Amino acid sequence: MEDAIFFEDIEEGSVFYSRGRTVTEADNVIFTGLSGNYHSIHTDEEFAKKTQFGQRVVHGVLGLSIATGMQNQTAQGTWKNAIFMELVNWKFLKPIFIGDTIKLETRIASKRQTSKPQWGIVQTERTLINQRDERVQTGFSNVMVWTRNGGDPS
Repeated sequence: MEDAIFFEDIEEGSVFYSRGRTVTEADNVIFTGLSGNYHSIHTDEEFAKKTQFGQRVVHGVLGLSIATGMQNQTAQGTWKNAIFMELVNWKFLKPIFIGDTIKLETRIASKRQTSKPQWGIVQTERTLINQRDERVQTGFSNVMVWTRNGGDPS
């Protein structure tokens, strides 16, 4: 896999960017059903017009869910068998609206080899950014990433 990013390819301080993705009405409807969260701020346009947002707000954890996929598939390549381990201090800074196009900026905060040679742990600072270059969500996560000399994980 040419565009695979292994643990050894990741340097502290480096930054990875995802491709943009537009959040759709279908995303909101499907996530509402999956989560069971039918709050009017997500589902009722007339109700939402009367709030400080003036429109429906996408579920915050839908943004987080999209961000986890975006981290693995960056514009620079796909992280090799990255396994999400931990979420730390995630903050919802601004709402995401239906029709917003979001992208993920992932800064490498630290990395360390595990006791198993096929895995390394990478701590990332992730920031979800909308089309207006506003930070809408941010936080840290720890991800286990496959090493080049760990053998074939498949």
